[in-house]
Amino acid sequence: MNPKIKLIFLIIFSISTVFIRDLAIILPLFLSIILIVFLLKLQSKLLEWIKPILLICIFIIFLQTFTYVPIKFSLEGMIFGITVSMRLLTLLIVVFTFTFTTSPREILEAFSFLPHEIAIMLMLSLRFIPLVKDEVAKIINAQKSRGLNFRSVNFFKTYFPILVPLFVKTLEGSNHLALAMESRGFEVK
Repeated sequence: MNPKIKLIFLIIFSISTVFIRDLAIILPLFLSIILIVFLLKLQSKLLEWIKPILLICIFIIFLQTFTYVPIKFSLEGMIFGITVSMRLLTLLIVVFTFTFTTSPREILEAFSFLPHEIAIMLMLSLRFIPLVKDEVAKIINAQKSRGLNFRSVNFFKTYFPILVPLFVKTLEGSNHLALAMESRGFEVK
């Protein structure tokens, strides 16, 4: 499929997801993007990629259920939490589908109507998302092999050993990318 058409679908789905506030409308959007993921046979990659987001969505639903009306169960709050979670998941799955089905060259072609520097910046940022996710998986596996307990309640003891190496690796990768782009003569005018 033409990358510009994919980009138009991405923009339409994203704008729809952001502005729709009714669960009855967001649910068919969510189901349609899930159907697209299954048709493209990306469900295993999607499940692996979206697990941390599911925890955030469950937390949003729980928080809205019990804080919509001060500190007691609220059906309206639960529906609102489910709607917000569906909107977040729909938006992330649309971006996931676009990045996993489009090569960097096609992404750059899709953004060709923008100035060249902005198109490259958008392409790099979209392609960087799966790379960061893979890096997180490597760091988690390395920390598990060193005996880090992920069941610990203390945030700093659990996530600090992941966030620091991730930050360092991300900066190293962006520095290497910048050097590679400079060595190939890329200039911002």
